[in-house]
Amino acid sequence: MYNHVPLAHHRLNGDGSFLARATYGAGWALSSVAAADFNTDGFVDLAVTSGSNEVEILLNEKDGTFGHYVTYATGNSPESIAVGEWNGDGRSDLAVADYLGDSVSVLQNAGDGTFAPRVSYSSGAAPTSVTVGVWNADGYLDIAVTNSGSNNVGVLSNDGSGRFGAQATYATYAGPLSVATSDFNGDGYPDLAVANGEDATVSILLAQCQ
Repeated sequence: MYNHVPLAHHRLNGDGSFLARATYGAGWALSSVAAADFNTDGFVDLAVTSGSNEVEILLNEKDGTFGHYVTYATGNSPESIAVGEWNGDGRSDLAVADYLGDSVSVLQNAGDGTFAPRVSYSSGAAPTSVTVGVWNADGYLDIAVTNSGSNNVGVLSNDGSGRFGAQATYATYAGPLSVATSDFNGDGYPDLAVANGEDATVSILLAQCQ
C-alpha cells in the first residue's frame, strides 16, 4: 500500500545543530523506527511500526528525502522493531515485537526493498522490545525479546536459514520494557541489559556462549 502523506526527520548542519525537519506520513500510532539499506542501493531507508498492525517501509530517494511508504503486515499491536540478517544473503531483514499478539514477526527482505509475508514466532506475554545478537556462537543472528507480561526475556535462536526455534527464557524483574545488547564484561560475547518498568531496576544478563 502506498501513501502520499509525507515521518519527521532532521538534517545535521555539521556543527551539532539540525536543519528544519521534513515530515513524512507513516500510518498512525507509530511506536518504533529502525534504519538500514533495504533495497541495497547504498542509501539508508526507514522501517516504522504502526498501530495499523503493519510495518511501514520508506525508501530513501538518495538525497535524504523519502518516498511514499509501503506497508507489510505484522502481528497485533507492533511495539518494537529491529534489523538483522537472518539467512546469510546479506540483506537487512526485520524482527517486530507484537505486543497484543504475544509473538515476534520476522520479515525477510527480497533485496529490492520489498519483504516476504511475516513468519510469526511465539513469545511470552506482551512483548515490548526486540534486539539482535549471536548467542550460540554459530555466527547467525538471534533475536532477544522482552516479555513484559511474563517478567522475562526470551531468546529465539536462528537455524541459519532464517527460521527460529522456540524461545529460551531468562527471568528479569517486573515489567521488562526495553532490551539492549552489548559486551559488558569484555569476553567477546553479547550480553543483555533490560529495563524493568514496574520496579525501577535494570537486569544484566551475561552471555555464556558455547
